[in-house]
Parts: sequence; structure tokens; C-alpha cells
Amino acid sequence: MLQRVVDEACMSVADEVFLVLGCKWRTISRHIKAERASIVINRNYEEGLSSSLRIAIRKARQINADACVILLGDQPLINYRFIDKIIDIFLNESDASGILSRYGKVVGTPAIIGKVLFDEVEELRGDAGAKALLAKRKDVIKVDAPAEMLRDVDTEEDYRNLMKTL
Repeated sequence: MLQRVVDEACMSVADEVFLVLGCKWRTISRHIKAERASIVINRNYEEGLSSSLRIAIRKARQINADACVILLGDQPLINYRFIDKIIDIFLNESDASGILSRYGKVVGTPAIIGKVLFDEVEELRGDAGAKALLAKRKDVIKVDAPAEMLRDVDTEEDYRNLMKTL
């Protein structure tokens, strides 16, 4: 499942792809083929999702990126065409500080965090992502996403249901 998300990210037009791994990173990294992706270890994964976001932002700063695209490994129906679409929208909207994917009334990932928000994201703590930070800003663009991409897989039952639909 994670391999599929990595593959889609690597097929996108993103300049660099970083895979942030936390719990069980040794096992996972042995099984992931990440030819165009660099694996980065989050040794503080117990601190929650925000710790992985901070690592992603630090990597984006190191390569002097204008933005950081955020994907989650538990959303296996994400595809590179949509990633490319939001990157294109972000690059063509000079006033945008970020992008959130919109699934009806729900917003989430894939998301883009613009450089202007890097400092604020690095202040996040706990098991929350950047959704609340992005959602409250008027300069964040919400892009309609295919409903199936919202599907995340958190349990074995979720996985079995996903496999039935595929």
C-alpha cells in the first residue's frame, strides 16, 4: 500500500521525493523500492504526525524548495496526475500559501505547504497535521479531488474493503 503512494509520488513532477518513516522504519525500508525517493527516518514518531511534518519541512528547506507536497501513506488511491495538478495550480497562483484537497465538505491531503508557512508548520506539536493551519487561511486554495482518493486505510478491515473494491 505504501509502495503505491511512493510510486505515484515518484511519477509526479515533484523535484524531490522524501519518504518519512517512523515506527518499524527498519522493516519498512527493506521492503520499499524508492529509486527516486530518499528515505528519511523520524526517530521521534511517538510525538505524532507533526513530528513527521517538521522533518518534511526541514528537508524542503535544505533543498531550498518553494513548497512541500504532503501525501499520506494510508491513502493508496492518490495518483500522480492529481499531484501534478495541485503542483501546477500552486505554481501558477503567486498569492497562494498552500493547497488543500477538497472532498465535498472535507479537506485534507494531498496538500501543499508553501515556503511562507514553513515556520508555522515547524511550531506544530502532537498528532495533528497542518490541516487546521491551512484551512483557516484565506490564501490557501482548495482543489476538488476525486472522492476515492479520500479513502484511507487505518485498520485490517479497511484494507480488506479496499482490496474488494480493487
